[in-house]
Amino acid sequence: MGPLFGRAPCGAPRLQRLRGVLVGALLGVGALSGSGCASPRVEMAEGPREYVATDYDAVLRNWTRSKQLTSINELDNVLTVTATFESWDFRWAYVVRYAEDYRLTVDQRRTLLERALSSTQERHEFYVALYAQRHKWNDLNLEEPAWIVRLIDDMGTETAPIEIRAIPRPGAIELTYFP
Repeated sequence: MGPLFGRAPCGAPRLQRLRGVLVGALLGVGALSGSGCASPRVEMAEGPREYVATDYDAVLRNWTRSKQLTSINELDNVLTVTATFESWDFRWAYVVRYAEDYRLTVDQRRTLLERALSSTQERHEFYVALYAQRHKWNDLNLEEPAWIVRLIDDMGTETAPIEIRAIPRPGAIELTYFP
């Protein structure tokens, strides 16, 4: 009954922009409903940032969405999903924080930043933490999983992930840098 942590790169073409709210766009779990509050809009623009390590938590919150599916009949928490979109903006802040935490040299930081940002040109990637009431429901790689994962853009186009990689035991990095 433990949580599943993983990465889900989506096969959406890089030119297809995600605009606006990521809630509901992260996972197409049809029955997930929000509390009626709108999520903050996010900016998809690329380009240099002027972050310091202490900015990371605010940037993480900006790019992370959480939802719960609760069964009214049994008042059970059937599913909790937290997903962070690893956008250009997020990756920049992540590298700044990581570089400070691990005391990277300027050259090491530059190399890490270049690698992190270049992958945003290839695909959209999410870090997803999933907790389901039943352990079997945590496995999104089953032949017939309990939940269907989709990226939904602002035009309603759905894209299935090209890969879902489970992280069996989250380590220090996952627990430090992701919710």
